[in-house]
Amino acid sequence: MAENTKHVRERQVAGRRIVQVARKLGGWFVQGAVAGIVREVMRYALNLWVPM
Repeated sequence: MAENTKHVRERQVAGRRIVQVARKLGGWFVQGAVAGIVREVMRYALNLWVPM
């Protein structure tokens, strides 16, 4: 019975690690997307401003 409990704990720890990695990657993805949107908005604004 103790072996079974040990395996369950190991799986729980591994599951938490996967969730942590997924959150980190998701955060990077969102940051990258936001940075891209900001860059495009700035480019658009500068293109409107330059001809004046």
